[in-house]
This record gives sequence, C-alpha cells and structure tokens, in this order.
Amino acid sequence: MVVEVESNSASAWTVGSAPRTLVGIKELVDSLSLSRSTIYRLMDNEGFPKPVKLTVGIARWKVSEVDAWVADAADRRRMH
Repeated sequence: MVVEVESNSASAWTVGSAPRTLVGIKELVDSLSLSRSTIYRLMDNEGFPKPVKLTVGIARWKVSEVDAWVADAADRRRMH
C-alpha cells in the first residue's frame, strides 16, 4: 500500500505559538489529510505510531513519532 502523506505545515502541531507534544485523532485527520479509518489501518499494516492511552477512551499520539513516521514514509516513497 502506498500512502501519500502531506502535513499541512509545521504550525499544524501548535496551539497559539506553543508546540504540542500530543495530538488527538481529530488533529491527525486534519493535519495529515487522512481519514480516521486510514490512520487505524496504517497502525495495523504500515507501522504508523500507536497512541498513548491516557485514560479509558482517551488516546493521544506523540507528535515526534508521527513526524518521524511521515519522514520515513516520504523516504520510502522516494526509493520506489
């Protein structure tokens, strides 16, 4: 499966001027232009980072892990 991932900008992971370290599924969907189902499918099949479970029903993704996955996906795409 080849997935084109495009982050809208570095500011996608900020609140005001402060950088975020954890983001929810809505922020991932908006920032990566991927659907929820695609994100979960990528977690199962393509090594997309798993979320950190904060409480029952609340999960957040580490921005550093998402950014690293996006960079790796871009590198893999360039190789093909």
